[in-house]
Amino acid sequence: MDHNLYWNCENGENCYRDYVLPNWGIFNQCFVPTKIRITDIDGAVERKGHFLFFEVKQNTKAIPMGQRILFEKLTEVSNRITVILLYVQGAGKDMNIRESAVFWKGKMTENWTPTTTEEMQNRVRKWFLSVNQSQKT
Repeated sequence: MDHNLYWNCENGENCYRDYVLPNWGIFNQCFVPTKIRITDIDGAVERKGHFLFFEVKQNTKAIPMGQRILFEKLTEVSNRITVILLYVQGAGKDMNIRESAVFWKGKMTENWTPTTTEEMQNRVRKWFLSVNQSQKT
């Protein structure tokens, strides 16, 4: 199998889900009697003790309750942690960002707002420049 990712699950070959994605379901019984399930975060950056996490949404902007609680609690821990949600058209190599939302200081501080890929790149660049000038504590 080459390094390209495929979704050829119907034919049972080169199935991204079967060969690449972790099977977090093996831990479901660890959290009985709750409905807790392991989630993933799509991207993360750390710079000088500041953390920027990215979660990509396609097809729906719905944030599952467990994921919302995770983002609220994660960003509540420190004002050095930010979670940016990206609503995209096509998450592959031509990812086209359409909207974004932000969790910071334990709250969804920005609801879904129209944006572009270029605007988000500028925003992330500003975040990096700001934290890059800060002192690590």
